[in-house]
Order: sequence, then structure tokens, then C-alpha cells
Amino acid sequence: MLKTCAVVTLVIAVVGLTGCSAPGSRASDYLAGFSTVPAGLSPKAPIPAAVVLAIPETEAAKPTALTPVMQKELLNRVQTNLRDTKFAISSIASPIVLPGDGKGALTPERLRQIGKETGMQHLLVLIPSSHSVQRVQEYPIIETQLFARMDAAVVEVPAGRTLLIATGQEDYILGQRRDVARTIGYPRIYYRTQTTTGPFTVVEGDPFAELGKIAFTAAADQLLLALQAD
Repeated sequence: MLKTCAVVTLVIAVVGLTGCSAPGSRASDYLAGFSTVPAGLSPKAPIPAAVVLAIPETEAAKPTALTPVMQKELLNRVQTNLRDTKFAISSIASPIVLPGDGKGALTPERLRQIGKETGMQHLLVLIPSSHSVQRVQEYPIIETQLFARMDAAVVEVPAGRTLLIATGQEDYILGQRRDVARTIGYPRIYYRTQTTTGPFTVVEGDPFAELGKIAFTAAADQLLLALQAD
């Protein structure tokens, strides 16, 4: 459970482009055997699609990985908030785990199976990834900064082609005390431009899991902005 002490403002992320790579997007690294749509052939009306979370094994093994409950909450958030785009999320597929770092693991055959299960010809595939750094501050404070990103690809399953790729990314900081695991106001999570003095969110559960939840949710929100701006 979290105790929110202030509201944090997010920053706009990178925009995905139809028919080519979005600046900074790594979605294509996870796809294998897909062609891309030529420029100018973007969809003219909202197309029903299913959303699926594809989690690399290396990401699932991290202490900041999204729990099953968090995964469901994130997918529901995407389905609810993805508006005014060329795609409408009609269903949510069960999350899948990609071997290793997930690179090249999303093949047409694997996504066709998901399309068959959901009855959808188009899929919005979300791939979370992250890295973290630890910073020792003045005793007794230590900070863990999590850089979270959410890459996405919209694929047309029967044709085996990619219609759009985009990405969203954000980073948050977990502040902890080295002298005691929990005390008044600690551990706390705050935005990268803030300090330990706030605004911040006090964590009552697993601090690393909550850090992942906050950072990946923010990254997903940035991804939605990118998709809506396309």
C-alpha cells in the first residue's frame, strides 16, 4: 500500500511513427520475421486490437519486475486510456514471457497463436525493460534510480507486418535508510527531478516492487501519449 504525499507531473515521451522506426524505440529488436508498412499506408479508422504484455525473462527476474496484479492493472490502464488513436483495445491477452532478453523472440507464429486465442487480427504488444543505478548519499540515505521503458509494436497478425512502433520511458528514485529498514517517511519514492525532501510517496509494501510499479506505469503513460500523438 502507498501513502501519496504529493502529485508528480510527468514528462512527454518519444512519438512512434507509422511505417518506420520511432526515435529511441527498441520494439523492432524483439520482432523477428515481420515486414513494415510503407509510409502513407496507415489505418484510416480505429482498428480493434488485443493488447499483450511480453516480458523478457531477464526483466521478470529483477526485484522491480511487475507482479501479476500490477501487470493486470497496467493493461487495464492502457485499455482504458488509449483514446483518439487508429487502434481500439477490444481485449486483453494473457501476458507472455520471452526467453532471455527477449530479442528476436516475437515471431509471426507466436503472435498468430495469441491472435487466435483473442480472436483479433491486430495486436498491441508491450515490452517492458529497465536498468537501475544505486547512489550513496549523505549517511544514512541510499538511492536506487530505476530507468523504466515500455516499447510497443502494433502488428497485423495475418499479414505478418508491423504497422507502428513507439516507446515511452520514465525514471523514478527509491530513497532508503541504511541504518533502519523502515521508519517514519522511509522508504520513499520520488520523481527524478525531486529530492528526498519531496514531493514523494511513502512505501508500505515491497519497496522495489512499488518502484517498478510507479516507474513502469509512468512509462506506459508516456507510451500512450506517443501513440495518441502519432
